[in-house]
This record gives sequence, C-alpha cells and structure tokens, in this order.
Amino acid sequence: MDNCTITSVDLPVSKGMSGTIKLHCIWPKDLPKQAQPALIYSHSGSGMFISPKSSTLFCCRTAITCNCPVFNVEYRLSPQNKQTVKVATSDVYEAIKFVYNNAETLGVDKSKLCITGYSGGGMLTMAAAYLLQKNNEANMVKASFLVSPLLSN
Repeated sequence: MDNCTITSVDLPVSKGMSGTIKLHCIWPKDLPKQAQPALIYSHSGSGMFISPKSSTLFCCRTAITCNCPVFNVEYRLSPQNKQTVKVATSDVYEAIKFVYNNAETLGVDKSKLCITGYSGGGMLTMAAAYLLQKNNEANMVKASFLVSPLLSN
C-alpha cells in the first residue's frame, strides 16, 4: 500500500440518527487531486462484521488499476445498530451525496462518480442507488457495479 495515500473524513449521519461515519479516501500517490473520476465502495460483511480495513488493500489496488480515487464507506454495523440494513443504506447514501456535493474540495469530477459494493456491500450500494432514484438524485452517479450482491426477492 506504499503506492496509495489514505486519509479519512468524518461524515454526519442522516437526520434523525446520531453519530458519524468514516469515509476512507484512497488515492494513488502519483494522481493529482483535481477533477478525477471516483469510485465509492461499500465493503462486504452483511452489515454485521468486517470493517473497511479488510478491503484497504483491494481499494488501493483498484485505485491504482483504475487510476482514480476510491472512497471506502465505513457504514455502521450490527449489533450496535438496530435496523442494520436501513442504517447502513443511509450511511452509503450519505457518503455518495457527500462525495458529490464536495467533489471540488475532494478533487473529483462529480460527473464521473461510480458506486460499487461486494456481497453485503453490493446490497447496500443497490439500496442507496434506489434512494437516489426515489429522491430524484440519480444524476449524482454515472454508473454502478455490484459484485456478488446479497439480494433476495
């Protein structure tokens, strides 16, 4: 991970909820922090275990391979939080909005945001995309890519 710079930002959570969430910003070292496409990633774990630290190496390699920053969402887990899926989905949704609304400060091109997630993170990514659509904010995301999403009918 010597080829990446990692910083973290504390984000407020949705109205009516308490606390903050962390957004880990992973940049390839040689990439200038100006108007870059960006990837917002939700880690696996089904909302119960696994921290984003377990995917830091993956995010760093992805940032280098794709030549873009990766924002790894540290959404809240259960059993600390009741209604885990609702809470975690809200956290991912808020992270997407934060990156979009602070794109210039973060050094990203807000017209080129992609969201992705693996397993339980894929489920949260899909649910956050649904909230964006429901709230007429789908234009914030250029593309979504779900990897083995945890879904049911």
